[in-house]
Amino acid sequence: MKLRLQACLGIELVATGCALPSQLGLGADGARALENPDAWRLLLGDHWQTHIAEQGWSPDHPWRVGGVRRREWLARPGMPADIDRPLERLAVHASRQALEAARWSADGLDVICAATSTPDRVGATLSARVASALSSDAACIDVRAGGAGGLEAWILAATLLSTGARQALVVAGEVLSPYLSRTDPRASMLMGDGASALLLQRVDGSQSGMLGACMAHASLAGRPFTVPGSLPPNLAAKDPAAFHLTACDARYAAELRDEWRRLGEELAHLVGRSGMERLHLIASCASPRQASALAQGIGIPQLARLNANAECGVLGAAACGMAVHRTRTETAESTRGFPWAGVAALGAVGGGSHRAGLIWRQGP
Repeated sequence: MKLRLQACLGIELVATGCALPSQLGLGADGARALENPDAWRLLLGDHWQTHIAEQGWSPDHPWRVGGVRRREWLARPGMPADIDRPLERLAVHASRQALEAARWSADGLDVICAATSTPDRVGATLSARVASALSSDAACIDVRAGGAGGLEAWILAATLLSTGARQALVVAGEVLSPYLSRTDPRASMLMGDGASALLLQRVDGSQSGMLGACMAHASLAGRPFTVPGSLPPNLAAKDPAAFHLTACDARYAAELRDEWRRLGEELAHLVGRSGMERLHLIASCASPRQASALAQGIGIPQLARLNANAECGVLGAAACGMAVHRTRTETAESTRGFPWAGVAALGAVGGGSHRAGLIWRQGP
């Protein structure tokens, strides 16, 4: 069964923000982005070229498989971060950047919706930690839905704005580097650390806002992208590798592509064929094959803009927000500061599996 939400208009996307480790002066190998050869070396050591040759891979394997040229890791792969609460620091930085861009005070926020799969503490509430750092008394809500979490937090915030709230912060982030596996680099080389933030405001009479949204779950066969160890960690009784990210198997990858195709079909249904011609599409696909499946489902032969994977790696819950931010910074002059003028379809699929789609209109 799929959940479809009706339009919530009178809501505008006001500003965006992002945070990468280098912006905080942090990084696994200095405060910088890691090109694929640098990441291979950190993950596999100085003899990384021999290792990947034995696997039949090339140095540009992450680009060919996942569309990733570079990424930032806050911690050395598979090792704890050297600083306390790294995710909170990224999320707060992205939030402050968005607030400064909007010239807002955090005092005016009514709700903070946060999403992550890699919290700093098992019992910590990311949204509340962000609120404390910003000196805000906003209502705080955390969403956990894998790679779909950031988009679902956006949908939730829009719904709350349509029922009384006036200003909302949506922030999502991941610090995946401590969970990366040195023995199974297939997934690790695709991942990055970072956070993204969006500010939404209710503007009575505006025609901007959510034209529709959909969410659905599907049980997929095979082994997913996951950190398989159960909580709390018991390193004395279990293999520490259980708390490192493992790549999915071929069966799961095939079924995940089908989920992206279904999501495309649902987005097409929400938009209607008459709205396809000028549609902007932003999605957190983790591979070109997933992007092709999405294109097949939505009925668009080529997808000009999909995500921020090439420069930031796969960012999980933060991916959609990061793509919107990067789109905004690239097109701000032509669209008066908005990520787009018109209608955008946004999509994400999270491990589990859960898919989410949002149709958003910005401007008249």
